[in-house]
Amino acid sequence: MTKHGAFAALMLLLSLFATAGVSAQVPPIRTQLGGLQMTRSDLETLLDRNQEVVASSAYSGSMRERARRDIDMILQRLRDGDFRIGDRIILLIEGEWQTADTFVVEAGPQITLPVLGAIGLQGVLRSELEEHLTKQLSRFIQQPVVQAESTIRLMVTGAVNNPGFFNVPSTLLVGEALMRAGIQQASNLDRVRITRRELDREVDIWEGDPLQDALVQGLTLDQMNLQAGDQFVVPANVSSAVWGRVARGAIILGSFLIFGVRIFF
Repeated sequence: MTKHGAFAALMLLLSLFATAGVSAQVPPIRTQLGGLQMTRSDLETLLDRNQEVVASSAYSGSMRERARRDIDMILQRLRDGDFRIGDRIILLIEGEWQTADTFVVEAGPQITLPVLGAIGLQGVLRSELEEHLTKQLSRFIQQPVVQAESTIRLMVTGAVNNPGFFNVPSTLLVGEALMRAGIQQASNLDRVRITRRELDREVDIWEGDPLQDALVQGLTLDQMNLQAGDQFVVPANVSSAVWGRVARGAIILGSFLIFGVRIFF
């Protein structure tokens, strides 16, 4: 897929906000399950599929390696839940609060509500958030009706107009997450990758064809198992980068020449 082809596909995806008859062949682990958020059952099904891919010689080595990485991410979600420090939860308790309020996830992980205190989020998936908060709040409020939405704190760097951190809904399409940072004409969408900090190094968790397929299919951040702190890296086209270096070199060379003229004349 060329840069212009990827850009066109992305723009079409964002205008429709849905998939539209994608025919590209993808491995079973890329098949969407459930709704916009992955349930525990969805994750367990994906785990089984990935384990089948790893155990089968019918898949390529790169595909099995991709499945191994997915297994690690899924197991981490099932064990630790989805919430990390810096995520935000928009919460409304009907009949108790007039408007929704936003709470930042703290160490624990947990959020701290006024008067009611801390509510732990260890092991809770985003799809389980409303049910979990309803259960916790029922200790203080009779039959609470809870509405909750979670956001993820992601970083976008590279050839974009607005690099930096973004708090975005977990149900956001991965393509729209990129557009929030402002894609440039110089952006090389074929080489976009998503990295995660593991111990003392950055690891690519999404790149190449799997990421391009996810863009075209319209997968959400949640369906891609992304979490707070993950980083979108958007490289520039080689031609643009080369031209930039040439231009900078010409400026430096010109400065030397002017400086030399001033010395000798």
